[in-house]
Amino acid sequence: MNYPIRGRITNTHVTLIGKRDYEKQSTEKFREFIPIGEELHKKGGEKLMLQVCERVRSISGDLAARLVESSWDRIGNWLG
Repeated sequence: MNYPIRGRITNTHVTLIGKRDYEKQSTEKFREFIPIGEELHKKGGEKLMLQVCERVRSISGDLAARLVESSWDRIGNWLG
């Protein structure tokens, strides 16, 4: 799959969302995902956002995807 914002989701992001100690992760770190969600929405709407979220799920698991979903709450009609 070709993601239009490749390079914006860096290895640092993948490492961050792939960690298992989510309670220790700062909420501010996950705010980095808000502009990514906004850009995805502009380029492909909720369909593209869902594709990226499912990719996060496949790489890092359900909890990581849930955190991304939550950070994208209210972008367009997205309900995280």
